[in-house]
Amino acid sequence: MQYKVPQNIDLEDKIVGPFTMKQFVYLLIGGFIIYGFYSFLSKNYDNFTAVFLLVAIPVGLICFAFVFVKVNDRPFEVFVKNIIKFLTSPKQRIWGEGYTPENVIIDDPTVKEKETDKQKDSRSLDEIAKSLEVKSKQAQNTQTADKQKVATDNTTGENTPVRKITNLSLTPKKKEETAK
Repeated sequence: MQYKVPQNIDLEDKIVGPFTMKQFVYLLIGGFIIYGFYSFLSKNYDNFTAVFLLVAIPVGLICFAFVFVKVNDRPFEVFVKNIIKFLTSPKQRIWGEGYTPENVIIDDPTVKEKETDKQKDSRSLDEIAKSLEVKSKQAQNTQTADKQKVATDNTTGENTPVRKITNLSLTPKKKEETAK
């Protein structure tokens, strides 16, 4: 089953004629401001045309801008909000006294490997040769000690070779192996 994918979902719905709800509200607010100012001037002043035009034209232009004008494909209210934010924010940044940035420590595993390699290389050949010689002598000594180990029989005083147990498994041996 195929579904229809909606297009132009970022466009606002047209509510009143060609206007969106937001545009219609801006027009209503501008119209109420102009009408209120007109009714106030008509009741209090006889010749109010010049004063009325001085107020009505800027209010009408501002409402027209909020309804129809777009700056860089963005609504005019976003442009006005950005201007107000720019004008009210500080233009210079002042360095705070006593500020010290935190030290950042980055562990690089390749550097550690290189350091250990350098430490290994720094050992002299003599040290390596001595350590190999000592290890080989220890291995020979343990082999000869195993061969020459003897136990003294407490009753007769004779030397008898000690059997070395090599299989310590708990599985029972076959009859043939135990007979030997």
